[in-house]
Amino acid sequence: MRLAVKPFTLIGTALKEADCPRDLLDSFEVLLPLQPYREQEMLQLTDRFAQQIGVSFEPSAAAAVAKFSDGRPGRAESLVRRLRLVEKRPVSEQDAKEMLSVFGYGRTVAAGLEVAGTDWTRLSGIEFERLITQLLNGMGFVAEMTKASGDGGVDIEAVFDRPIVGGRYLIQCKRFALDAPVGSPVVREFYGALVADRKAIKGILITTSSFTPQAREFADNLPIELIDGEQLARLLSENASK
Repeated sequence: MRLAVKPFTLIGTALKEADCPRDLLDSFEVLLPLQPYREQEMLQLTDRFAQQIGVSFEPSAAAAVAKFSDGRPGRAESLVRRLRLVEKRPVSEQDAKEMLSVFGYGRTVAAGLEVAGTDWTRLSGIEFERLITQLLNGMGFVAEMTKASGDGGVDIEAVFDRPIVGGRYLIQCKRFALDAPVGSPVVREFYGALVADRKAIKGILITTSSFTPQAREFADNLPIELIDGEQLARLLSENASK
């Protein structure tokens, strides 16, 4: 069926560019990456949603909701609606966290910190990647996981929107046992993916274990940062309260 359609503008959105077929992306003349709302903006939106729905929060509870919203207004509104189930007013931070934990919010960071220095094997590979993605977002990156296959050794893509140090970063996550260090072949393969990307300014390889001397020697003088389990535990601890 052929229809006479006047000229129009088509705008499409997707959570991840990697989820869109290349043919579809090529159909759009302009591709614009959208940045998540900043935490202060999310706090203002959370307060607005609470007023509209008739829920009162303590300031620390509103801050927790804003943090769990991950820069998404729709998620913030959904969380506020769920907190209507809390009978006490105003809703405290502890009440908010306890209620939202029922829906799965806040557990990932807690689980990650719990195993940070001990039993990393309690996280699956995907859960470990999600933990690192959440850590990067908390540090100011705009990070998202890549598809499970065909990622060329890259598990997470992240953008840091800052002068001088800003740019596109590629991250690979290796959830190894403590007695199984990452060797130079893994680092070499990751470097190949970094070079092939062309747009990335740096690669970050994160493991739950350690790196062999050969792996560290290969990464020297290359745009690759190696983060072992001990460094990761410190990062998680430092950013847990933010």
